[in-house]
Amino acid sequence: MFFFFFFFSFVFASNINLKNEYCIEDEEVLYSTFFDKNLPKFEILQIPSLSANFDVPSLHVKAPFSEHNISISDLSSGIITFKRNCNISGKKSLIEDKIKAIYTQTYPCIQIDKVDVFIKTNLPADFKSYRFKDAGINETRLKSANGTIWVLFETTDKRERKFYFSYIIDAFINVFKAKHNMLNDKILSQNDYEVYRVKIENLPSNLISCKIEKNLITKSYIRADSLLTYNQVEIKKDVLKGALIRSYIIDGGLVIGMDTILQEDANIGDKIRVKTNQNKFLDAKLFSKTEAMILK
Repeated sequence: MFFFFFFFSFVFASNINLKNEYCIEDEEVLYSTFFDKNLPKFEILQIPSLSANFDVPSLHVKAPFSEHNISISDLSSGIITFKRNCNISGKKSLIEDKIKAIYTQTYPCIQIDKVDVFIKTNLPADFKSYRFKDAGINETRLKSANGTIWVLFETTDKRERKFYFSYIIDAFINVFKAKHNMLNDKILSQNDYEVYRVKIENLPSNLISCKIEKNLITKSYIRADSLLTYNQVEIKKDVLKGALIRSYIIDGGLVIGMDTILQEDANIGDKIRVKTNQNKFLDAKLFSKTEAMILK
């Protein structure tokens, strides 16, 4: 019999390492199988049902194992915290997936290493039966590594209830760094920038991320190794200021054309301002790169 207990404790000695924190749901009594499901079942400790967090000296957890001749490793700091509902009654992964989806929709190139969700308020006793419906995050928080997500659930009696959870996200986003100094009015090409990864909490405002649009032109001097922002560039217009535009006006049944000068950069379809050879300014609508219709 002595040999049996010695062998049993030896088998499980390296399998149980006490940690600083454990997540529990609605358990009021913790058994040995909570720590290792292969162990014979015996009581470890009781946890008050109303306690969201319950702290206990690790010696109190180790004692029942010692009584059953099972040695364990204590890797805690001496106090073990049991957190109730930190798995959010099995709904934590649903909320984490929604957070990932929201960030990915905003940043298609995002690499998410980890998401963690935490309860902000006590949950109802029947929360486990609630059905997940929808969730959202304020757009202003999507440049941060932490925030609050609202989650809408449907109760068993078909009512809707909204809860708020805090979260932390560990993620990287692709941005773009200038390879060399660039003067203003330069059309960007792939030779002018390189991909650079930054953590989401270090993401400055107006930073260009994931994709460089075509026909971007610099608005100001850009130093080498600086991260590209939308403040530094703009999309090159279809037609630039000073271009010769053939403008037409309908007079009765006649269509009269005249040469005019474009007074501003513009895209096809824009309302524009043109100047005639007689220095008269007219409003027009650009319908091609070289033609416009005078507006009456």
